[in-house]
Amino acid sequence: QVAGSYSFNGEITGLGAAGRTNPLNSLGDFLLGAIKTSNIPVTQIPVNRANYNLGLFLNDTFKVSRSLTLNLGLRYESETRQIIKNNVYSRVDIRTGALLVAGRNATRNLNIENDRFNWSPRIGFAYSLGDNTVIRSGLAVFHSNFWMDNGEMVSYPGFTGSRSFVDAGVGLALPFRFNQGMPLDGLQTLTDPFVELAQSSANRPLTVAAVSYADSANLPRITQWNFGIQRNLPLQTVVEVAYVASRNSNQPRTIAANSPRFDSSEAVNIRRVRLQDVRPFPVYTAFSAVQYDSSGDYHSLQINATRRFSAGFSLDGSFTFSKSTDTASGFSDSFQIPWQFPGIEHALSSLDRPRSLTIGWVWELPFGKGRRYLNGNRFASAILGGFQLNGIFSAADGLPLTITQQNANLVLQTQRPNVRNSANLSGKAAEPRFEGPARRWLIATTDPSFPFEPSGNLGLGNLGRNTSREPGFVNFNLSAFRNFNINDRIRLQFRAEAYNALNHVNFLEPSSASISAANYGLITNAAPARQVQLGLRLSF
Repeated sequence: QVAGSYSFNGEITGLGAAGRTNPLNSLGDFLLGAIKTSNIPVTQIPVNRANYNLGLFLNDTFKVSRSLTLNLGLRYESETRQIIKNNVYSRVDIRTGALLVAGRNATRNLNIENDRFNWSPRIGFAYSLGDNTVIRSGLAVFHSNFWMDNGEMVSYPGFTGSRSFVDAGVGLALPFRFNQGMPLDGLQTLTDPFVELAQSSANRPLTVAAVSYADSANLPRITQWNFGIQRNLPLQTVVEVAYVASRNSNQPRTIAANSPRFDSSEAVNIRRVRLQDVRPFPVYTAFSAVQYDSSGDYHSLQINATRRFSAGFSLDGSFTFSKSTDTASGFSDSFQIPWQFPGIEHALSSLDRPRSLTIGWVWELPFGKGRRYLNGNRFASAILGGFQLNGIFSAADGLPLTITQQNANLVLQTQRPNVRNSANLSGKAAEPRFEGPARRWLIATTDPSFPFEPSGNLGLGNLGRNTSREPGFVNFNLSAFRNFNINDRIRLQFRAEAYNALNHVNFLEPSSASISAANYGLITNAAPARQVQLGLRLSF
């Protein structure tokens, strides 16, 4: 049967791993019908998922004195683990490799513990120092639900019926050709996943299509706290300076649970043992698992100044100076071997922006009816009255960037290079310049000052995660409105709006951050240029 998916990576005509870098070798493998891996899925029967959430809270505000106000609260959070009403539900135990099936050799929630005791206290206060100064501070704990957002994970091992034919080794093709199709000898029994498991082996491993889970899964937890001083100033202006911070724990991260361990590097890369044969559980394909052990910290200085709308003008500006670190930013990140050494991946968060500035204003021009000037001149008011100018200026540092390389060590998920010059861990060019139509952001690999070198096929790179950074951005949006009062109930507004009004070029991230790629460190895209739009708005 030819249906399904097939991969051709160039190793056959390229005589080994070097062929993977040349797309012509991949085309040559395809023309020969020399397959590296293949897979064909079988539709799973429908499932009916369910889980339950309970939240209880108490909260009250107390006026302790004229100067002091307290806010106290306590929340209880509970979320049960998912069940499938018809028990079409299974997972691989990432400790033992056992296939757990609901209602057969596991509970309905697949032996995953329920985390029932999640208490979230909250406390805050506001203290007035006279009429113009207020001190505010607070601390709160939050728990977030996870299983209720799990809708995409609906395929379960032993019920999916996929057949996979795995990599036979570097430079080796599967024992059948593309024109022959996959040698399928029957489909699974959907009502009994253990039948499919019994027919599986390292040569025909059972496909684990969905993410599995660790046995214990505490609800993700975030603790937030802040301390700020707010001061009223002349000209209807309020300024606030605050320290804002948070710490998160029990955050979910995805690990490659069935990838070969690091100590199998020599067997795979030197003796060319198949990856499938050195997996912890060779009877399964590669699969991911969610563990609730990621953590992170955020600390920031936040300054905000607001001029309340008065005399036709308002202004609001905010500046944030911050640092965010974590062991994983979201479910997946640029890990090398996180399932073995998660601590070494603690670094800047992928969401870290050290500096961010935003200024916005609204200005009703003081001309025309009801304004400071030309109020009684109908002719001048008809020409100059009713105008309003608005603007938003924003600027921020770029997001972190992880520099990688082509995997020389095939047991790694993502391989990073070694550091040759620790004085420039970012690898950023001192003066970005154009090379043809592209902009050179990271030092070229051919430059004598290039600070990295490829890590070998038996090790892993010592360059950290998120050591470089993408370009920042500067943007200015401007708009002009003209209001026409047709009568007391109907108003027509003409709007002219310009996004990126200064037409500033905001370069995006480099096309590739892999030192093995030809376009490494080159930026070939930018955010949209100036956009202008005109419109009419009728209010009645």
